[in-house]
Formats: sequence, structure tokens, C-alpha cells
Amino acid sequence: MSGQSIQGAVAIHQVLWPDAELESVEIDYDCVTIVVRESTGQTKRIKCLGHIGYECLGIWDEAIIETATLSSVDSLIDCCIELIERRPGGLEAASGNPERNRRRWNLLSIIFIDGSELKVVAAGLSVEMAR
Repeated sequence: MSGQSIQGAVAIHQVLWPDAELESVEIDYDCVTIVVRESTGQTKRIKCLGHIGYECLGIWDEAIIETATLSSVDSLIDCCIELIERRPGGLEAASGNPERNRRRWNLLSIIFIDGSELKVVAAGLSVEMAR
């Protein structure tokens, strides 16, 4: 099911990623919310809707973002789908999350200037100004 565009994919372009600073990451059942402060001083809230997996490896000392990309092909997408398919009902069973039930996922990859990376596999993206 990977390889298909997700809802809100153009939202990634609403954030000035280079030199933005990671403020916070919040994870709940429906959404992974990432808050970044752009180099302009504006703060944006990126919502990764209907997530099925995430990982953050190698965080050490930097919270400054180098780049962010959205991809339809990644081993983390494949791993998440494979793990879900092993469960009774697999991908055929309905989730309590409408975004997740679309069954189309992409990977948001945020790379920090120290080389560490935050990855989120989600069904949709939205961006809004944070208060």
C-alpha cells in the first residue's frame, strides 16, 4: 500500500525546514504532532495523522533541522505494514482512526544537522501556526 500519495502531502512545503529548531514531539492514538520554530521565528505545528509507526535514532545534542522530506518508499513503511498484516484481521480490519483507514502511508523524514533522524509513517499531514 505504500507508494501512494497521502492526504495533505503538499503541507510539507508550508514549513521552512532548514535551520528550524525542534520544539517538541507529542504522540497520541490519532496523531504525532511535531512543533518546530522556523529560522524566521514563526512556530509551526505539523500533524502526522493516522500514524502507524515512528522512530527517532541517534539524537545527541542538536535540535536544529537540516532537511525534511516526504517519501512513499522506505523500509520503515514496509516494516509497519508487515507487522500490521501479521495481526488477526491485518490491514482488512478497521481502525478507530479514519485517516489510518485510508490505508495509504508515506514517511516524513526529518534530518537534524548532527545526522540524527526522526521518521514518522502517516496517512495524512497538516500544518498550522502554533500559538
